[in-house]
Amino acid sequence: IVSIPYISYFFVRATPGVEQDVCSYLSKKFSGTAMGVEQVSKEDLDLPNHLIGLQQKYIKLSFLTNGDLLKVRKFVTTAVNKNKTKDEQQDVYREMMAPQ
Repeated sequence: IVSIPYISYFFVRATPGVEQDVCSYLSKKFSGTAMGVEQVSKEDLDLPNHLIGLQQKYIKLSFLTNGDLLKVRKFVTTAVNKNKTKDEQQDVYREMMAPQ
């Protein structure tokens, strides 16, 4: 029997320009939980013109256990949802204040 270690990971895309800040925040916040936090460039397949090879910066969070991954993913998902809600509210406010 041969066992092959597998390191669990997931990617987070931050707002362009603040990737380094998010990366340093996550590495400090989860220093005991996350095995590694690094920036990588990957193709974003959600873009309408993804076939031309445009690269997006993502933050890769790696973990030794799936339990740690789930714990951090729950925290990140909650923060992302909160930020999306806040952005939607700001968009509605901008629309109301826009000159007609």
